[in-house]
Formats: sequence, structure tokens, C-alpha cells
Amino acid sequence: NQDKNDANSEFVGEVKERRDFHFKVERVRSWETAYGSTTLFVFRDDEDNILVWKSSSAPEMDTGDVVTLKGTIKEHKVYTTKGGAEIKQTMITRCKLLKNEMASV
Repeated sequence: NQDKNDANSEFVGEVKERRDFHFKVERVRSWETAYGSTTLFVFRDDEDNILVWKSSSAPEMDTGDVVTLKGTIKEHKVYTTKGGAEIKQTMITRCKLLKNEMASV
């Protein structure tokens, strides 16, 4: 069930741009592949934009964490839900966790 704010999502930045991102971890999903474990992170920034990162070497982050990452914008993609709604997503890659505000000190 998609959040009603998903329709407000807009593309972030320019493709190939490397920058810092500050957002909340909305969903985390992991699965095994022939090449090892893959983790999919779905983030939401302060403007309700959705960003997605798929990684085989992801740092420890949980749903609800507020994080700062450095990453590269890979592509702008429109995701179509089962209900037919179209949601703009910014796919990011080559990310490095700079700060997790929820991590224990």
C-alpha cells in the first residue's frame, strides 16, 4: 500500500550529479542472489521526494533512521504501482553513509 504522499515525489538533481543527501529511511528489503546479498533502500527527503538505492555492500540502516549519504544520481525513473499510479523516483548509486542520526553513540 503506497503512502498518499508518493504522488508528490519529484525527481531530485541531475543524472550523474554527485552530492550529499539527507533523508529518512522509509523501507529496507534484502534478498539473496547468485552474487550474494542485495539490499534495497527507499528514502524520503524533506520535500516528500522518493530516492532508491540498491546495493550489495550496504551500511547498517533501518526503517525510520535519518541519514546523510553521499551518492551519485544514476537515473530518474517512473515507478507504476499495481493500482496504476505513477511515482517519480530518483535512483542513486555509489553511496557512502556520512551520518546516521539514529545510531547509538
